[in-house]
Amino acid sequence: MVAGRIVDFMAAAEETLELALYDIRLPDPVGQVVADAFRDAAARGVKIRLAYNDVPENPDDGHFLPALHPPPETNPEILSALPIETRAISGIPDLMHHKYIVADGKSVWTGSANWSVYSWTRQENVLVTIQSPEIAASYRQNFEELWSTGDVEKSGKSEPKRVPVGDATVAAWFTPGHGEELAQHISSKLGGAKRRIRIASPVLTSGPILGTLAELADDRRGLDIGLVVDEPQCDRVFEQWERTQSKWKVPLLEKVIESLPVSGKRSVPWGTGEVRDFMHAKVTVVDDAMQRAPAFLFESAREARDFVAWLDGHIDDVRAVAESTTGTGKLRDIQRFNVGRFVYTRFNYTTGDAAGQNMTGKATWAAAEWIKAENDDVTDYMLEAQLATDKKHSHMNTLHTRGKRVVAEALLPDAVLQEVMRVTSKQVYRARQISNLGGMLSGTAAFAAHPANGIAALFIATGQDAGNVAESHAALAYAELRDNGDYYYSITLPSLIVATHGGGTGLATQRECLELMGCYGTGKALKFAEIVAATVLCGELSLGSAVVADEWVSSHDKFGRNR
Repeated sequence: MVAGRIVDFMAAAEETLELALYDIRLPDPVGQVVADAFRDAAARGVKIRLAYNDVPENPDDGHFLPALHPPPETNPEILSALPIETRAISGIPDLMHHKYIVADGKSVWTGSANWSVYSWTRQENVLVTIQSPEIAASYRQNFEELWSTGDVEKSGKSEPKRVPVGDATVAAWFTPGHGEELAQHISSKLGGAKRRIRIASPVLTSGPILGTLAELADDRRGLDIGLVVDEPQCDRVFEQWERTQSKWKVPLLEKVIESLPVSGKRSVPWGTGEVRDFMHAKVTVVDDAMQRAPAFLFESAREARDFVAWLDGHIDDVRAVAESTTGTGKLRDIQRFNVGRFVYTRFNYTTGDAAGQNMTGKATWAAAEWIKAENDDVTDYMLEAQLATDKKHSHMNTLHTRGKRVVAEALLPDAVLQEVMRVTSKQVYRARQISNLGGMLSGTAAFAAHPANGIAALFIATGQDAGNVAESHAALAYAELRDNGDYYYSITLPSLIVATHGGGTGLATQRECLELMGCYGTGKALKFAEIVAATVLCGELSLGSAVVADEWVSSHDKFGRNR
C-alpha cells in the first residue's frame, strides 16, 4: 500500500522530484515497483534529485550509540542504476534523518516511514501529503541546503512559517538548524496545554520536553494526557544514557513513564533478529490562544439559546470573515456562555509572533458585524464584554490561557543553595509553605512573590505593551523538597502576552534589546516567552532566599534603594 501511494504521488510530478531519504532498502518486487516509478518520471522529462544519508566508515567511533540501532544500509550502487541525480549527505556525528518528497515545488509527501520493507509492513508510522506551494517552498529550501553543502550540520536553517492548509495551520521545522528551538517550542506547547495531550513516539529523549512532562506528572491541571512509546527502545535509551553524559535524563524519563498514563508497545527492535516491528510514529498535539470576547444581545433568553446552535452551523463562515482581516491570525474556536438574554463569547485565535490584541479585535469586529447582518435575532453586540479580561488578571485566563502559557523550572541541589544563596533547601521550602498559607489568607490570585518586577523590566526594555503586565504577571508557583535534599521549583505563567515583531518591538532601542537575545522578528515569540519566564523564576528564587537569609533589607540598603 505504501509503495502504491508513493508511486501515485511521483506519477503526478511534471517537472521536478526532490527526495531526502534516510534509509533506502527495498528488495524486489517492491524495489522494482519504486524503481519503475523513477524511470517513468524521468521518461516524462521530470528532473529527479535524491539525497541520502551517508554511512560512516566507523559508526562506533564514540559519536554513535549502536545499541539503539545501526546506521542505515543504503546501497549507492542501486541508486546509480536509476536515471536520477544522487548525493550522499555526511551524517557525522549526526544523521540526515529526513523522509520526504517534493513534487513540482507544489506538494510534499512526508512522515516517519523510512523506505524499507520493515518500515512499510511491520512498523507503525505516520504518512501525510500536503498540497501547498508555501509549505513545499520550505522543504525545497531545506533540500537545497543539503544538496549544496552535502553536510547535515549545515542544514535546517529555514525559518518556520505558519501557513494555512485547509482548516489547519502548518509550520515546517527542520533540524539541526532549529533543533534546540523546536525542542523548546514543543516543550512550551506541552506546558500550555489546556485540555488534552497525546504523544506517540518510539522514544522520548529531549531534555526540555522530558522536563515539562515530568512537571505535568506532578501537576496535571486536569489535563487528559496519553503517551504511547516503544518499550524496548526506551529500555535501550536507558542503557545508553547510563554510559554517557546524558545520565541526568534517566530520572526524568523514569518519572514520566512511572507517573503519566504511558502505554508501552512491545516490539522487536534493531539488533535482536531479522524481523523488526518497532513503533516508529512521532506525533504531538497541544493548544494555545489569544482572545476577543464580544457579547451578543437578544430580546429573550430563548433567542439567545437558539443563537448558540446557529453559531455552530455557521462557524466556517465566521472563521472566513474573521481571518480575511489578518495575514497571520487564525480563529481556533469560539467559546459560548449564556447569561439571561445575552450570549458571552470568547473568540480564540492563534496570532503567530504578534501579541495579537489589535489583530483579534479587528478580526472579531468583522465577524460580529457579519453575524449581526446575517442573524435577525441579534439586536446588538458589544465587541468586548470583559470576558477576555484584557489588561486584567482573571481566573478565566489562569484556566484557559491568554497569550502564551509558559513553565520555567529548576532543580537546585542543597549544596548550591547553601553556597550561593546562604540558605538550605529545607529553609526555603518551609518559607514557601508559610507564604502559600499567607496567600490563601489574603485571597491573592497567585502565590508568587514578585513576578511583575522582572516582567515589567523586560516589557519596557523590549517594546511590549506595558499594560499587559497586569495579566502577564499572574504566576503559579510550585515547590518540592526532594528526598535527597534537592529543591525543585517551578513558575507557570498562564497568560503571558509578548511579541517579537510589530508595535513597540520595532523601536530602535527596544529592537536592539530583542536582537541581543536573538528574539527579534518572526519565529521568535516562544523563545522570548521562555526568557521572560526564566527571568521570573530567577527573581522568585532570589527574593525567596533573601527573605530567608535575612538579606532582603540589607541588600536594599547596600544598593541604595532604601535611601
